[in-house]
Amino acid sequence: QVTTGQKATFTVDAYPERSYPAEITQLRYAANEPPDKTTATVVNYTAVLQVDNSDLSLRPGMTATASIVVNKITPALLVPNAALRFTPPPADTAPPRNRGGVGLLGALMPRFSRPSAPPPSTAPAHDPKQRRVWRLQAGQPLAVPVTVGASDGTFTAITEGEITPTTELIIDVIRQEP
Repeated sequence: QVTTGQKATFTVDAYPERSYPAEITQLRYAANEPPDKTTATVVNYTAVLQVDNSDLSLRPGMTATASIVVNKITPALLVPNAALRFTPPPADTAPPRNRGGVGLLGALMPRFSRPSAPPPSTAPAHDPKQRRVWRLQAGQPLAVPVTVGASDGTFTAITEGEITPTTELIIDVIRQEP
């Protein structure tokens, strides 16, 4: 998603209140990155930024934090990703079944059940853009179908659906009323 010619901004620790506009002039996809450039499954690549340093405020060795905008959607209705992950608890939240005097060993052993039949292969394909969020109506969760757009990992843009900026969405259940 990052390409040469894209605009970027960055700050340096020496001047945290100042933002420097820049442009990406090179992307280096070196396969022989040093081990400290790889963390778990995340690989870091080097981007070279061109910036106007006519005031000589930037020096070699300064630590910089860059922001590169790869997608901009305006206007956008954003919802927290927690709202898209939420599923209401089942209505019949009965206490776990009593295992009926099977003793300590029986209580610790898993119960095996027969595998259920696989879903029919003629089921329609799931569109990952079609999701649902939940809101309260008369004290009960109500599913609201939505179409999602881009996400930054914390919030997701909603491109279609019957929600507005003032719609209160459910993101978690703290306690359930009897």
